[in-house]
Amino acid sequence: MPSKDEELVGYILCEMLNAEQTAAFCRQEGIKVPSGSRSSQCRVVAAQTKLAALHAFCIANWERPSAAIHIENLKSGKLNGFSWHNLAPSRLHLGLQGHVRRVATGQISLDAFLALGADVIHKEYVMVAVADLTELTLVERCGATPPLRARSVSDVVLGGYPFDVKNGSIPNGWTAASIRNDPKAFAAAMIAGADSERLRKEANKAFNAWANNRLFVNTEHEERWLDEPEACMNDLAAAASKLTTPFRLTVADAEVLTHVIVI
Repeated sequence: MPSKDEELVGYILCEMLNAEQTAAFCRQEGIKVPSGSRSSQCRVVAAQTKLAALHAFCIANWERPSAAIHIENLKSGKLNGFSWHNLAPSRLHLGLQGHVRRVATGQISLDAFLALGADVIHKEYVMVAVADLTELTLVERCGATPPLRARSVSDVVLGGYPFDVKNGSIPNGWTAASIRNDPKAFAAAMIAGADSERLRKEANKAFNAWANNRLFVNTEHEERWLDEPEACMNDLAAAASKLTTPFRLTVADAEVLTHVIVI
């Protein structure tokens, strides 16, 4: 029976590094890469690997986000008015069709329609910049392990568990106070509402159930990321340092470990 550290090393190798990165780590550590499936390879390597060594390898080979440029752009004033306008990526085309037809029936002007596009682009930049600064904060100030693989299943390993980090504002029907009062109920509602089908698929193909874990980071006033991104990063680091045992939930027959942070 593998130890928790051994299971975590196997997960990082399998889900947060690609095959070439795993091979590079094995060369560095003098470990022979065994034959077999990707999952079995990672388990064999994990049995010969110290978690600290893998963490150091990930830190050394991580492509660090450019915090200075993100912060400068967020504070530039050029991203004000950011909004999806109900055009989140999953329904972008259908949503835009509706707005085009509103132009065609005279409900809004062409200029107003074109302005929607600018707001959506602003939103996209803010979303990616906040995700980058969140990951940077968790890695550099909270001791998290970053992924090396593009499109990693998990964004960080924090406190001994991998997490997919979900940044966002306060959803309708919730307040910062109500989330803080019952973070477990909030996490359950967010996962059941958005991720249940994906959880079923991920649970069947991932190294283990940790692929389902979620870390929610919700900003009470999202505009703060434009006005004072450094303060948001400070608040995030302070909140993350106080996290203890993650909440354990069962959603769509999958076990999910979650943390919830409100800044």
